[in-house]
Amino acid sequence: CMFLARVLIGKTTIGNSSMKTRPLGFDSTTDGNHIFVTYHDAQAYAEYLITYKSK
Repeated sequence: CMFLARVLIGKTTIGNSSMKTRPLGFDSTTDGNHIFVTYHDAQAYAEYLITYKSK
């Protein structure tokens, strides 16, 4: 199964792998292209649970 989630990214800044938390004034970090990192569970919720069946 897989979750389809809505994620609030808010104000972002470029991050790096050594960050443990977001910098002050920002809600999330990004690699600038495709990856966004959030730091609080409340920023996302599962909208759908998608299940698969074998034929």
